[in-house]
Amino acid sequence: MNTTTTRIDYDFPIRALAPRTQPTRRPAAACDVDDLAERMVLGDGVALDALKRRFSRQLIGIVRDILGSRAAAIALVDDVFEDASREWPPERGRVRGWLLRLVRRAARRRLAVRGVDGVEE
Repeated sequence: MNTTTTRIDYDFPIRALAPRTQPTRRPAAACDVDDLAERMVLGDGVALDALKRRFSRQLIGIVRDILGSRAAAIALVDDVFEDASREWPPERGRVRGWLLRLVRRAARRRLAVRGVDGVEE
């Protein structure tokens, strides 16, 4: 029995792309935050993931202090990143400050929606 391995050479690089990801020239880790935000708005899932890794811990901590629940904080931060992925206004300043404003505003809105007994309406 003769076992031979056939190697297939492709003319193009085979790359598994994450959902909503477009190929980029530089890896996400090598980019600055503003560049990541611009790529995120263009639909780059890798840039969105990089921003989440960079800021989620701090944002979840802030929202947890406001809402009092880690699970609610994680859900809210994910919602904010989904909203933020649609539009980042560069004229609003630094990305970190912009994200902080977004999560604080969203957490306060969530608190305002809650009824007297703490259950969301």
